[in-house]
Amino acid sequence: ILALELLSKKNGSPGTKQGLPRIMNELTKAFGKLKQGDYGGALKQVQQQVKKVALDMTDLEVVVEEATNLEPWGPHGKLLARIAKEAGQSEENFREVMGVLVDRISCAWKKPKHWRMAYKSLLVLDYIIKNGPEQVVGELTDDESMDIFHDLEKFVFVGEDLRDYGINVRKRAQDIAALLNDPEALAEERSVAAKSKSKLGGMGRKGMSSSSSSSSSWQRQRRRDSGFE
Repeated sequence: ILALELLSKKNGSPGTKQGLPRIMNELTKAFGKLKQGDYGGALKQVQQQVKKVALDMTDLEVVVEEATNLEPWGPHGKLLARIAKEAGQSEENFREVMGVLVDRISCAWKKPKHWRMAYKSLLVLDYIIKNGPEQVVGELTDDESMDIFHDLEKFVFVGEDLRDYGINVRKRAQDIAALLNDPEALAEERSVAAKSKSKLGGMGRKGMSSSSSSSSSWQRQRRRDSGFE
């Protein structure tokens, strides 16, 4: 109901009108989960739709937020695989992914008790680096990105139980920075990841070859358009 009310308030938006069938389809799926007794799944589905409408977020941005939430468990493999794949499909997708991740990391700096947002953002980046298209990895080795990792190596948060939770963030950031600075180790990690995906029936080397083709066109586009720099 809330989602529909928000939609009615945004009737003047062409994007909302075009996205109405998709949103209604997602809400129908949510009601289907309710009938099956999956109350948690139904609630999550509705919450995602309300967020997309209220905050005008894309599907990809919502997925990245889900992967970097405050829940005490990490993002699952399918979610990470989707983010890594879509991040390399276009310049706009890459911006969306990085925009959410940077925002999550900023939230953790402002409120260190939300350290999981930074830690999970690093998990997403770690997965992208090892499994995503090569051009995305190249973007993460620039000075601005490396500064994010180096800054997080100093992240500190000690809980009320006197446990140093910040070490999770510091160690992950340190490992990622070291990997990006070591081309041979990076190539080995990506090779291992590609072989694992091939064994599991994932993209494997064939999929990465396809991604490399799309990445070449993206790189040509970036050379023509310096606005992304």
